[in-house]
Amino acid sequence: MLISILIAVGVAVAFFLFLWWRIRIAKNLHRSLSMVFLKVMIPIKDSKDDKEKDNEMFSTGRTFKEVTDTMTHFFEALHGAYKDDYKYLIFGQDFFSCEYVILDGLLHFYLVIPEAVQSMVEKQITAFYPDASIETTEDYNIFREGYKVDGMYIRLRGPSMYPVKTYQFLGTDPFNNLVNSFSKIAPDEGAAIQIMLRPLPDGWQKKGRKRAQDLFLGKEKEHTWIDKINVFGWVATLIRIMFQGTDSEKFTENIDANKGSTRTTPLMDEQVKLMETKNVKVGFEAVIRIIASARAKYRAHEIVYDIKDAFAQYNAPNNNAFIKTKYFFRNTLIRDFILRNIKRDWFQRIIHPYKMILCSEEISSVFHFPNIKYNRAPLIRWQEFKLAAGPTNMPREGLLLGTNVFRGEKKDVRILPDDRRRHFYIIGKSGTGKSTILLGMLKQDLKDGKGLCLVDPHGDLVEAILPHIPRSRADDVIMFDPGDLERPMGLNILEGNTMDELEYMSQEALSIFIKMFGEEIMGPRLQHYFRNGCLTLMEDKEEGATLIDLPRLFTDESWQRYKAHKVKNPIVKAFWDKEMAMTGAREKQEMIPYFSAKFGPFVTNAQIRNIIGQTKSSFDFRKVMDEGKILLCNLSKGKLGDLNSQLLGMVMVAKIQMAAMSRVDTPEDERRDFFLYVDEFQNFVTDSFASILSEARKYRLDLVIAHQYIAQITKMKDGGKGSHEDNTIRDAVFGNVGSMMCFRIGAQDAEYMAKEFAPVFSDQDLVNIANYQAYIKLSIKNATSRGFSMTTIFDPSKGDVQAAEAYRQLSRLKHARERPFVEREIFRRVGAVTEAINKAAQSIGAQPVATPPPPPQSGTPPLAS
Repeated sequence: MLISILIAVGVAVAFFLFLWWRIRIAKNLHRSLSMVFLKVMIPIKDSKDDKEKDNEMFSTGRTFKEVTDTMTHFFEALHGAYKDDYKYLIFGQDFFSCEYVILDGLLHFYLVIPEAVQSMVEKQITAFYPDASIETTEDYNIFREGYKVDGMYIRLRGPSMYPVKTYQFLGTDPFNNLVNSFSKIAPDEGAAIQIMLRPLPDGWQKKGRKRAQDLFLGKEKEHTWIDKINVFGWVATLIRIMFQGTDSEKFTENIDANKGSTRTTPLMDEQVKLMETKNVKVGFEAVIRIIASARAKYRAHEIVYDIKDAFAQYNAPNNNAFIKTKYFFRNTLIRDFILRNIKRDWFQRIIHPYKMILCSEEISSVFHFPNIKYNRAPLIRWQEFKLAAGPTNMPREGLLLGTNVFRGEKKDVRILPDDRRRHFYIIGKSGTGKSTILLGMLKQDLKDGKGLCLVDPHGDLVEAILPHIPRSRADDVIMFDPGDLERPMGLNILEGNTMDELEYMSQEALSIFIKMFGEEIMGPRLQHYFRNGCLTLMEDKEEGATLIDLPRLFTDESWQRYKAHKVKNPIVKAFWDKEMAMTGAREKQEMIPYFSAKFGPFVTNAQIRNIIGQTKSSFDFRKVMDEGKILLCNLSKGKLGDLNSQLLGMVMVAKIQMAAMSRVDTPEDERRDFFLYVDEFQNFVTDSFASILSEARKYRLDLVIAHQYIAQITKMKDGGKGSHEDNTIRDAVFGNVGSMMCFRIGAQDAEYMAKEFAPVFSDQDLVNIANYQAYIKLSIKNATSRGFSMTTIFDPSKGDVQAAEAYRQLSRLKHARERPFVEREIFRRVGAVTEAINKAAQSIGAQPVATPPPPPQSGTPPLAS
């Protein structure tokens, strides 16, 4: 009966032990598969302020040992992750990995941790390394298809109670030796040192402290039962006594005959000191792996052994050392490396059954983050720009711009609607992320039902945003595409409803031509002709006026008299009746052709002529703003050319500006916000742009402007004392915009922008910031915040491509006209109807057009035809 009970109890115990073992395996596998990869980068600190701080730090005598102490304290803090409640007795303890990785020729630093402790680990990193950048990434891959892989384990030569040599007992930073072992690895090769760690509870140190005490007292090592039955040991002791006697030096070297106490040698004192140092610190169970990947097997083997040789610097001859494990399964090694499994393979555990336990000081000697003063290897992947925390009063609602990541904490960066009315300015080199932030803002405005206009000189942004327009807003889309030759849309700058609007648009038209040709070419005389010519044409309400009519006004005298007869403005009428009438034929022959030549690129080009030659614009800009339409302007320079793209863009901006200012007839609280996005805005602004920045807020025209460098918004201007720099637009931008975002810029611009972002960021930070990272000064409740860092959000979705094509076709049908009708109207107005135009008109079912009768020679207006 008793035997049966004992067997049953034994079976039950064995079953529960087996079940506990399987639970542990399953839980560890779950931990391995749910690991989070933290990529840690330390700032290189090259800015002026940082150099001053470093010089101050170095003058205090801070050594590399004191710097590395920071990492020791970090691992001691991580040991706090150890839990001793019942859950961890059943499911086991969490473990993590510290890894050096060579990818693409650069050394990266990774902490691979359980998801449950991610927040705690990030806070510990930022507590000890406040400026460190922590990025959550996917698992890296050092393996390539067709490449060979080699690896090995690193273990302790002796029991874990004996320490290795740590940085406290080395003359230089041991990190440099490890980095040097990576230095000859080619960019297409890969290598990694993986240090798996699991916190251990206190208690493992007792055996080490006891052994240190025995050494100090001169006691022999306590023998195990295997040592006690060692027959060969007995024989060796008997022979030594027979030849040396019992009074040999070996048995009396630690005995003081006079005092009866022990005395130790300096070498033993050092050994005892190292043991006591290790066995009073927190400990971790450790597994160290080295992996390399290369084209050839011998090369991977060579890399592994070069890295292994760097561990020789930790050897303490009288204590412990790191050595390689001779016997292991290579496939198991690679699998466990990928899974971050802390267990060694079963064969290795049989040969070396003892765990490798390292204290926090030993671990930090093998793995710690670099410091620019002591670690200057070129292959280290530094954080080349500074990160800064966002303001505490960051809005929790509004348009999402990106995220602020600082010390492991992520915050959404948002801007309120009222703050957007103070305008948004973006500067950055090509490819740094300007289009990404613009695309993200546009998507949100479209989703929220906002009215907007996008002026894009490249066309890519328009094509990217078109598929993201909600289908419910299909009727709101106006696609202005000058590249559509078959159905051109009209865009006429010489139109207005009131006299004030006519005068404003004529002045804007003049500013546009001055912007394109410069004041040297468009001198005072030509400006005078242009201004009076525009006002003359615009007074004819019946026939309308366009830019292509302007050269005819000065070259066709009969038509000039016909138009001048309709002028009611006495100043303009005096220009024709007195000034032009008194101008000699020679001066006309010199000035008129020179003036007309400025319109040649637009009048002779059918593509641009069919757009600016229509007397009525294809849509009402005021209705576009008031009704919240979506106006997308694809002004691709590749299709139009620089000059044509610039002309259309400036006309578009001027028309929107006039429409916004016409809202004066509507109470301010009833004006609907309209957002004007202008990429490469320096191409489309005139000197009057300063008034938009200062006055558009009250008219609810909210600007989002972007460009590449500051010199684009300055120009050389001739004055009485020679040429000088005109900073009107630049000063208007920096003096009026509420929110300012800076991606990576050039050194010259950085000197200027550093003043805007001081004292948080320096010019070196602005030059070195990574792609899709930005520094921003945010308008928060009409107050501008200090600068802080921000990461833009990238949405890879392509949207509804089929809907995009439908929007394009619907816009063509609603707002554009067929080309033959447009050309027929333009040539009729300029008196140049040809047989080809009539044939084109007949092809679409229209009646042939007769050449209009010539205008009368006298001042009387002609009869209506």
